[in-house]
Amino acid sequence: MIVRTLRQLFQRAALNRSTRLCSAPRIKNRRLEAEMLESRSAVSDWGLTIMGGTATNPLSVFSSNLENVDVAWQQPLPGDVVSIKWDLPGSSAANPVIFKDYVHNRDRGEVMWVTGPPPTSQAEAVAFYWGPLGGVTQIKVTVTVQMADGTLASQSITGHYNVVEPSLDGQINPMQPPTVGILPGETRPWFMLGPAEGNGIIYGAAVHSGQPGDFFYIQLVSAEGEAQLTDGTPCARSTAGYRLDGGSTEDAHYPNPQPSWPTDNNGNATPMMADSPRAPLLHSRNLQDEFKPVTELEYSFSAKVFLMFESSDVGGARPVPVARAEYNWGGTVRLKEAAPGVYEDGYDVSDWDIVAVQTSAGPLQPTDSWPEWGGNSYQDDYTWSCPVD
Repeated sequence: MIVRTLRQLFQRAALNRSTRLCSAPRIKNRRLEAEMLESRSAVSDWGLTIMGGTATNPLSVFSSNLENVDVAWQQPLPGDVVSIKWDLPGSSAANPVIFKDYVHNRDRGEVMWVTGPPPTSQAEAVAFYWGPLGGVTQIKVTVTVQMADGTLASQSITGHYNVVEPSLDGQINPMQPPTVGILPGETRPWFMLGPAEGNGIIYGAAVHSGQPGDFFYIQLVSAEGEAQLTDGTPCARSTAGYRLDGGSTEDAHYPNPQPSWPTDNNGNATPMMADSPRAPLLHSRNLQDEFKPVTELEYSFSAKVFLMFESSDVGGARPVPVARAEYNWGGTVRLKEAAPGVYEDGYDVSDWDIVAVQTSAGPLQPTDSWPEWGGNSYQDDYTWSCPVD
């Protein structure tokens, strides 16, 4: 067996095929790189190696980071390589471990899981992203060769990994009751969560990532509503499933218009999210007619809030979920009989009564579930169907 120094392990360019060695995950911490080498799995009889720890001393790797894992051998193999089989940990929405990619933009959010042998299963290296597992997992590689007498022989090597994910230290979720209000600088009344000058709900957390990066929130929203105008025209709104709350115009962006929260030098941050969803109490049948008041509105709103983390320590990182919460609100609003009948006469928040209210809110909890969506809320945020005769 050829014995090589630690310095030679990193001089990849000078190695030929018969002395191919494994590459470390792309983590810039020099001390951690040294620990990786010290915890490398034992070499098999054929000299197979894979960068990874042992079952009792697993190698620490960060979730969200792109990893490149190689299998290598320190001496000529006893035959010609026929196949290299990678046994990767089972990975799905119910058991997230590794994934191929996470597409995330204004109109689409989708996780592409590694659910079977990767496309490079016959190659000496695989590339993937660690998911937020928060525990020990392993990767096994089996190399099969054809001996001189034509028979096949195989040996395997296993690397053990401790996937480190951001931790959630605390959360808050005060929720305000629904009101009828007019936003500052506007004249139109709304049925809204919370006061007109304030927030309906606030989520916050003290988090620790273990590496530099950014925390941010994603909110997926769904709403149903039925309203009737004073002239008898019915109006309705129905969201096609959950959509990314990215704004109310076509220039809406990803993520929703909330700031990102970079970590400090110790990997800590306190990201906050506030929102005041609402429904209009004035409608126009074709957005050109005069606005008419709603005599009765029944409205329900649901939201899924995700706290995400994206590493800035390595290239090619993808966001991973840290925490999740859900909240719901809705109710019924009726126009008082004594209210003015023409919008130009003016409407005041006191012209409507809230006759029924439903609210519920859960705290941020650690999660391995991912936000996925197929559209942006600008497509139907303020779009109510009010048929024209």
